Amino acid sequence: MKRLLYLVALSTLSISVCTRASLNDAIQAIEKKDYAVAITFLTPEVKNGSAVAARYLASLYLAGEGIPQNYDEAFRLYALAAKRGDLFSEGELGFFYEKGLGIKQDYIKAAKQYKKAADGGVPEAMHALSILYDKGIGVQKDQKKALALLEQAAEKNDARAQNELGIKYATGTGVIKNTIKAFELFRLAAEQKNAGAQLNLGYAYSKGLGVAQNPSEAIRWYTMSAEQGIADAQFMLGQIYEVGIGTEPDYKLSLQWYRRAAKQAGGYASFKIGFFYLEGMGVNKDPEEAAKWFTEAANQDIDFAQAALGDLYETGNGVKKDEKIAIALYRKAAAHRSPMGMYRLAIMLKDGRGAPQDYVQSAALLEQLANMGASEAQAQLGLFYENGLGVEQDYQRAISLYKLASSDKDNTGFAFEYLGFAYEKGHGVQRSAVISYALLRSVLFKHPERSYINEHLEKLSSNMSSSEIENAKNLAFKINLKGLDVIEKYN
Repeated sequence: MKRLLYLVALSTLSISVCTRASLNDAIQAIEKKDYAVAITFLTPEVKNGSAVAARYLASLYLAGEGIPQNYDEAFRLYALAAKRGDLFSEGELGFFYEKGLGIKQDYIKAAKQYKKAADGGVPEAMHALSILYDKGIGVQKDQKKALALLEQAAEKNDARAQNELGIKYATGTGVIKNTIKAFELFRLAAEQKNAGAQLNLGYAYSKGLGVAQNPSEAIRWYTMSAEQGIADAQFMLGQIYEVGIGTEPDYKLSLQWYRRAAKQAGGYASFKIGFFYLEGMGVNKDPEEAAKWFTEAANQDIDFAQAALGDLYETGNGVKKDEKIAIALYRKAAAHRSPMGMYRLAIMLKDGRGAPQDYVQSAALLEQLANMGASEAQAQLGLFYENGLGVEQDYQRAISLYKLASSDKDNTGFAFEYLGFAYEKGHGVQRSAVISYALLRSVLFKHPERSYINEHLEKLSSNMSSSEIENAKNLAFKINLKGLDVIEKYN
């Protein structure tokens, strides 16, 4: 249908070949999607020798509009139009040979047909031929020729060529990177309603690429692209309204865009919908519905969804608890280096849940995560080194990992907790009940739900003097304000 509509835009070419009135009537009928009427105007003109009428009628057979789709008849009519001197139809014959529509696929013939049309100044053929040169299909690969043809097509205002050339300038592919030029090309194509260019123009405005950052303009162009059915634009709008970029957060509107994107492409959009149901964002909380969407995304190999679905099966939230399924999902997510998948897999292997206990594999996963800067993994790995679980016991390495994890402001507090116990035992550090008490107490400030720490503090304080307890409480307060550096000064 897009090729058919493009033909309408070329209505000014070779008008004199058929009566202007008949052709205009046919074009108006096509624009109104009254294809049967268009055919009644075009058919007699084809018999009267009109190349343009033959081209339009061929396009209707190609698209199957107003008449059963018939590639053979479409090819015959395009060949007839080309024989009558219609250059655009020469290019369309190239399209048939390239795609093998009703005829044997032949890239060499496709390239020859595109070249005939391109040499005659047809920008669509220039664009098509540039792709063949770029990929070396039907012609010897020549990226210089490909770029030259793409530039020629863009200069002749071919929207697809402008968009693709814009991508090259935006990424520096085959040309010197120039975001300003990329932006201008995206704008030219977007103004011609090219959906891909509208998406790229929206992205340029959102990131400030070649133009001043403008979230409102980004939303405007993303919306135009999304309304034309571009799933990526729909997904971007979902993110924008979820977070509130250039607009107020609107979970319901965000969810609407994610749904539209998921209907077309699934994937990450399906994961997002599941997340909204899990958290109750714009909808009532519904773990069962979340599980359905996570499953859809997980089946498309989306690691976020595999890890999230694994969590549901591990905890029995929205699905029947099944640790074997959970660990299988974590393995899939971990294969994509999903931090959540790797971490949860490591913990389940450590505990021997869903699979036989395996400290070695668990430690290996935690080591990878620790090197990625994951504080929870660093803390857990420290515990492995302190106790010699799957690795050679190494107190110094354990302390180093605890301290590294503790430097993370978003730390869960486990590193402080493990470090506190290490000071109590004197593992890798000089034994100190005061520092141990201070570290454990500092954890309670942020995590009062850990009642076992409170019980341990009572036990620890039974062997401490009142002055030591007071010093420990003061030190805990300082730790929460300034971090672990105060311990070094205390020592």
